[in-house]
Amino acid sequence: MSITIDTLQRQWLTLRLIPRFPRKITGTELTKRLASAGFSVTKRTVERDLQSLSAIFPLIADARSKPYGWSWERGAAALDVPALSPPEAASFLMLRKFLERLTPSSVLDQLAPYFGMAEQCLDAQAGKSPLRDWLKKIAIVPANLELLPATVSEPILATVQEALLGNQQLKLRYRKRGERSDVEYIAHPLGLVQRGGVFYLVATLFDYDDTRLLVLHRVRQAEMLPEPARHQKGFDLARYVAAGNLGFGAEAPLDLVLRFTPEAGEHLWDTPLTTNQQITQLPDGRLEVTASVADTLQLRWWLLGFADGVEVVSPPALREELHHRLRSALALYEPGK
Repeated sequence: MSITIDTLQRQWLTLRLIPRFPRKITGTELTKRLASAGFSVTKRTVERDLQSLSAIFPLIADARSKPYGWSWERGAAALDVPALSPPEAASFLMLRKFLERLTPSSVLDQLAPYFGMAEQCLDAQAGKSPLRDWLKKIAIVPANLELLPATVSEPILATVQEALLGNQQLKLRYRKRGERSDVEYIAHPLGLVQRGGVFYLVATLFDYDDTRLLVLHRVRQAEMLPEPARHQKGFDLARYVAAGNLGFGAEAPLDLVLRFTPEAGEHLWDTPLTTNQQITQLPDGRLEVTASVADTLQLRWWLLGFADGVEVVSPPALREELHHRLRSALALYEPGK
């Protein structure tokens, strides 16, 4: 009897879906799970598969009541079936497409066979699963003008990732912006963040406790040291980013009052600045927005990008700062300049 690739993939996935005793799964549930993975099969086909597979593998059916439930026998040796379901295959390829540079190279090397298997799995699903063309139907588009990414040495990126993964110290040769010579740092890595086209290493240096941001494309040489990195008690990368540190500012929040033209502020109905944002429509049609946000350079760049589409009402210091910057910008466009 010849077995097609489709049958083989279906049966491999069936083996992976069957739980170990005492848990069990019915033929009906297996049929639904296989259908969601892109295999168009009947319950009868699944039942025939189960009978065939149970003659080879230690599978048991609980026949005490209907519907029967299938399990791996208690104590059955672990079986790693080298197969991917279409949803898993699509997920692996999305990882490669969108997160490849944030994944340590040693991890990517181990995943390489799975990437190849994922491509083969989706190729075999031609005309059977909508997931085959999923990667052609999705994209990530930046909200602002996209700049060319800064060039980071792949060996340096790999070294930094491995040190972060293994909690090891780093010896870095680093050149600050505008400098002609390098400085040497002993860094204790805490996190790696990609912001636009730039990678930032979040770390403490030497024996100091204050957290620093190092721009990865300014690292000239990186060496992972055998000594373990010093742990910063209480540090949480998600909180660090949420506090606005990647916006180049202090953690102290600003209580903003902004007035947008309807066109400029429309997007804030769907994508608010913060969880405490409030929007009120004024009699003149403008939108008054109140929110507490981190005091950062990124906030200023964002507000200046609206030009006459937004008025900063409060705080007064920020209003005066932007007023001065807009007057300076206007002066650049005066006739004769």
